[in-house]
Amino acid sequence: MRTKQARRETLQRPDKPSESVVAVCEHYEIHVHGPLDPEEAEAFGGLSVSSSADGTSLVGWLDQAGLFGVLDRIQALGLRLVEVRRVGRRSGPDDR
Repeated sequence: MRTKQARRETLQRPDKPSESVVAVCEHYEIHVHGPLDPEEAEAFGGLSVSSSADGTSLVGWLDQAGLFGVLDRIQALGLRLVEVRRVGRRSGPDDR
């Protein structure tokens, strides 16, 4: 069995090559009020988008920066955020 350290995916920081950070992706379900039009849905490329009359679900794997990017897009589009739920986690290629 591999250790957590062996499973971690590390990225080199260009400003400090000697330091590395762990890339942790988490599986999120993000719900916004109302349906999205096709142009709005395109703004969330990489996420699964399911719209209905009640709302829209955005589902996918995101690291923390990606999550904040999605939340920024939701705000920029003037959408009403209903819920953000973390439903899973992976910290390396063996956790997929």
